[in-house]
Amino acid sequence: MKRQNLMKLFALLVAAMYMVVPAAFAEVAVPMLTNTAVTTIAVDDMVADLNDIALESDEADSAEAGMTPDSPFYGLDVAMDNIGLMFTFNKAKKAEKKLEIANERLKEAKMMAVANNLKAMEKAKIQHDAILLSAEEDIEAMNGNETEAIMSNIRIKSMLKVHNQEVADVEQELTLRVRGRFTVEQQGTLDAFIESMKGSSNSVEVKVQNKEEKIKAVVKRTRNLSDEEVDAEFENMDRAAAQEHLGDKAVDVIGQAKKSLESSDALIAKKQAEGKEVSYANDQRAEAEAILSEAEAALADGNVELATELAFKAKRMAVYAASGFSVEKLMNTPMRDDAEFMEMREQVRERMEERVQVRENINEANGSMIQVREEIREQIQERIDAGLNGSENGSSSEDSDGTNETSGNDSSLNTSVTGAVGGSSVGNSGNVIAE
Repeated sequence: MKRQNLMKLFALLVAAMYMVVPAAFAEVAVPMLTNTAVTTIAVDDMVADLNDIALESDEADSAEAGMTPDSPFYGLDVAMDNIGLMFTFNKAKKAEKKLEIANERLKEAKMMAVANNLKAMEKAKIQHDAILLSAEEDIEAMNGNETEAIMSNIRIKSMLKVHNQEVADVEQELTLRVRGRFTVEQQGTLDAFIESMKGSSNSVEVKVQNKEEKIKAVVKRTRNLSDEEVDAEFENMDRAAAQEHLGDKAVDVIGQAKKSLESSDALIAKKQAEGKEVSYANDQRAEAEAILSEAEAALADGNVELATELAFKAKRMAVYAASGFSVEKLMNTPMRDDAEFMEMREQVRERMEERVQVRENINEANGSMIQVREEIREQIQERIDAGLNGSENGSSSEDSDGTNETSGNDSSLNTSVTGAVGGSSVGNSGNVIAE
C-alpha cells in the first residue's frame, strides 16, 4: 500500500510538470508592420479609397481561399487537398483539381500580401507553383480516346485562361494597394512573387498547347483531315466548351466590372467635390465602360471566352479609374524608405531579439525542469528502497525472537536490497512509473 501511494504521488508530480511545461513554450507576440501601421508617402489620396472597392474582392477571396497560410492549421488544409488528389486517378480530372487548388493558393497569397505578411505569402506561392508544376505532369500523361483527350484538354485550357486573368487581377490590386507602403526590399519580394505566379501559369499554358498540337496531329492522321479542317473543328469545340465552362464566370465577372464602375463613379465624384483633378480618371472610366459594353455584346453573341476576357479587362480599367493612376504613373511612385519607417523596423528587430532571448530562457527552464524531474524520481526510488529495507529488517527481527541481533548485518542487507532494486522486479516497476 505504501509503495502504491508513492507511485501515485510520482505520477501526479509528472502530470503536473507536463501541464506546466507546454505553457512555457507560448510564443511572444511580435507586432507585424501592416499597411495600417505605416503611413503612406508619395501616393495619391485616391489609392486609400480603393479599400472601398477592395472590400468586395477581399470577401470573395476569403470565401474561396478558406484557410490562409498564417493559420496554424494551414498544413492540415494542404494535406486534405493532397489526400483528395490521391484518390483522383484520372489524369485529366486530377489536373483540373490542381488548377482549382492553384487558384485557391493564389487568393491566399494575395490576402497575405495585403496584410503585409510576406512570409505567409511566400508559403502560399510555393504551394501554388508546386501544384501547377504537378499539373503539368498530369497534362503530359493524359490519355483516353480521341474525344476524351480533346475535351479534357479544352476544359483545362479554359480553366487556365481564367486563372491567368485572376493572376492579372491580383497583380493590379497588390500594385495599387501596397505600392508606396512597402520598402524597396519588400516591393522586390512582391514583384518576384507576381513574376513567379505568372511564370508558373505560363508554363502550364505551354504544356496545354503542346498537348493540343499532339492531339491535332493524331486527329489529322487518323481522320485524314487537312490542317485547316482540324483547326476549324477545334475552334468550334473550344467555343462549345467555353460556353459550358465559362458561361457563369463571364456573367459573374461582368457583374464585378459593373460594381467596380459604380464604385469608381462615387470615388471620382468625391475627388471632384474636393477640387481634385479627375479628367484622367474620367477618361479611364469611359474606356472601362466601352470595354464592358464589348464584353456584354460578346456574351450575347455566344462568344463566352471573349466576353470573359473583356470583362476582366473592364474591371481592371474601372479600378484604375477609381485610383486615378495609370500603370506608368503608378510604377513611378517611389518606394518607402524614410526615417520613420526605418525606426519602426528597428523596433520590430528589437522585439525579435527579445523573443530569441525568451526562447533561450524557456530552453534553460526546461532543462532545469528535466533535472528536477530526475531528482524527484531518485527521491521516490530512495523511499521505495527504504520501505523495502524496513520490511526486510522486520523479518530479521522476527526470526531472531524479537532481538536486534541482525543489526551487525545492516550493511550487507542494504547492499542486497539495493541490488534487488536494480534487478528485474523493482526495476521494471521503476520503468512503469517513469513512463
